Amino acid sequence: MTASEQDIATAINEDVGTLLRDEWALPDGVQVTFNRKAQTMFLTTGPSATVSQNGGDYTDLRRSIMFAGCSYSNEKLRTDLIWPYGRVAVVYRESMAKPVIADYREVTNGMRCRV
Repeated sequence: MTASEQDIATAINEDVGTLLRDEWALPDGVQVTFNRKAQTMFLTTGPSATVSQNGGDYTDLRRSIMFAGCSYSNEKLRTDLIWPYGRVAVVYRESMAKPVIADYREVTNGMRCRV
C-alpha cells in the first residue's frame, strides 16, 4: 500500500472501529484493499454473530462502512490529484469462503457517492 492508501485505511478503521467492535462484534475492523486497475477501494468485513442474531440483516453495518468509505474517498478526490480510486465496494463475508458484494458506489467530487 502507498502512504496515501494506508492513511485512508487507518482513518476508516478509526471512524467505524467502535461501531464494529461494540455493536457488531467485529474486533478486526474493516480490511481495506485497493485495486488500481479497477479504480476501486474494497472495504471487507465479517462474519459477525450479530448479523446471524439479527436474522441476516446487516443494513446498518453496510451503511456505516459505505458512509466512511465515501467520505474519505470524496476528501481524497478533492485534495489528492493522483488519487486513482473513484469507486467504493463494501464486501461482507458470511464466512471466509463466501464473500458478498453488499454495496457499491461511484465516488463523486461532491460530498456523496452515487449508485
